[in-house]
Amino acid sequence: MIVIIIIGPISFGSVDLELDSVILINEKYSGSEQSFQKWIIRRQVDQQPEIVYRFSSIFSLRSRQITCILSKRNLGVSL
Repeated sequence: MIVIIIIGPISFGSVDLELDSVILINEKYSGSEQSFQKWIIRRQVDQQPEIVYRFSSIFSLRSRQITCILSKRNLGVSL
C-alpha cells in the first residue's frame, strides 16, 4: 500500500519501490521557494525495516524544480 499526502504545490512525480526512490516536484509556476523544513518521508514494505528520509532545515525547491530522493542502499543506481 502506498499512502501519498500532497502538501500545497508539492507533488510526488513517482514512487519507485524497486529503486527505493521518490521524485518530488514543485508544481508552482512562479513565486517563492517551497520549504521542506520538518518534512519526513517514510517507507516500509511488509516486514522490512522502515526507510526514513528527513529533509535538512534549509532544503527548498524553486518553482518547477524537481528533486529525486534515493535510499542509501541504491546510491550506485543511475535513473
